[in-house]
Amino acid sequence: MSIDRGELVYVPSEVALYTYDSNLNISDYSVLNEPKNLLVTESKSFEIGVYFRGMTWYVKKRDVYKLEAS
Repeated sequence: MSIDRGELVYVPSEVALYTYDSNLNISDYSVLNEPKNLLVTESKSFEIGVYFRGMTWYVKKRDVYKLEAS
């Protein structure tokens, strides 16, 4: 699935979002208690960056659904 910067994705509840520190270790995480539509800020092979709580958080691509324009 190709997800590009600027697109919206649906993230279901109970999915973990995480941030990295400067050494690329996970520095914080949050598990959603309700589903969210989030803006993609960057796309990597197996994860994407999304705008959440005022900054970029990361989520596994397999856990999100691309929103299609209707």
